[in-house]
Amino acid sequence: MDLGLTGKIAVVTGASNGIGRATARLLAQEGAHVVMMARRPDVLEEARAAIAAEGSVEAIAIDVCDSPAYATALEEVAARHGAIQILVNNAGAGQFAPIEALSDEAFAEAYRLNVFAPFASMRTVFPIMERQGGGAIVNVTSIMGVRAQTMSSSYASSKAALNHLNAVAAVEGAPKGIRVNTLQVGSIMTEGTETYRQAHPAEAARVTSAIPLGRWGRPEEIAAGIAFLVSAPASFVAGAVLAIDGALAVQFPY
Repeated sequence: MDLGLTGKIAVVTGASNGIGRATARLLAQEGAHVVMMARRPDVLEEARAAIAAEGSVEAIAIDVCDSPAYATALEEVAARHGAIQILVNNAGAGQFAPIEALSDEAFAEAYRLNVFAPFASMRTVFPIMERQGGGAIVNVTSIMGVRAQTMSSSYASSKAALNHLNAVAAVEGAPKGIRVNTLQVGSIMTEGTETYRQAHPAEAARVTSAIPLGRWGRPEEIAAGIAFLVSAPASFVAGAVLAIDGALAVQFPY
């Protein structure tokens, strides 16, 4: 299937590893020029160099929690390339601790990254995409935004907020030709989760046993979902929530 991405300008955040890197690689393979954004310059450059052999990519080291800097970077990308047709807000994190042990700053930090950064980016690219006749945005959320887990108050509540922000953005963007969709991830095997699995094997085993498909997902599987949502064949898909979680969120908790 031709995804219709050739020549498109795509921005992917959190692109130095995991889901973001897999997404940048797939979009580049499909013919898009991908602007990879992440905080760590050395890791980001390594990822860019690896993907450059397979497609057109560039790297911008930036902390998207700095909303003004993120907005400026997006405006500069649009000015340099003449457009931004695709935006993937993948960067996300949160400190996991009991509510009573979580500081105001740690709680706010999760919202800066998981809510304010996507908001600031959409505020910036909506006019850009409207002028160019439309575009596609995917904001990555989590199963924790719809299911409660202990010690996840900052991360889970911020992802829940992002879910509803996405819904509002989809309704506002659609008349402008801007498709906003949500990619809701489950337990995915990334560098961070592999560290968690090794440090907490018993807890990781319980997570695995709870997934109906019986395994953790792979970053490439999330990337495939994102690529579909921003593709030409998905031209009537707007305001959707695509859950890629091995059926974890929908099962009955026996």
